[in-house]
Amino acid sequence: MAEGRIEKELNSVTRNPPSEYTATSEKDAFHWAVTMQAPIQTPYEGRALQLSVSFPEAYPFDAPKVAFTSRVYHLNVDAKGEIRLNTLQDKWAPNMNMHETLLSIHKLLIEPNPASPADSEIEKLWKSDREAYNRKAMDTVR
Repeated sequence: MAEGRIEKELNSVTRNPPSEYTATSEKDAFHWAVTMQAPIQTPYEGRALQLSVSFPEAYPFDAPKVAFTSRVYHLNVDAKGEIRLNTLQDKWAPNMNMHETLLSIHKLLIEPNPASPADSEIEKLWKSDREAYNRKAMDTVR
């Protein structure tokens, strides 16, 4: 069931590619490589950010693992690139799909979620000095 669902989702996003990202299958249907176009008016603007997606055998009942492989300095991304997004953790549901998930990650780049910080130092800077946070984020993705 998982492989068929994953292939259907990949076919959907490759036939009608959204402007925010492209996705390809890496070694098999269970592993995708994603290139996300960074949103405008963010510290990442103009950059193509790389992510990896790994689907569990129990997909869609279990959430996929999604992480940035590009270095990203962000309130909701840890040092390993793992993303703090509730739909990738405790709020995942089988009716969700990767297109919605990747759009949520794109939106998170625009609007970080202060309720789910990935790193306490980044959180402190984000709360105390947004300009310095944005500079550091820009420097990280150069």
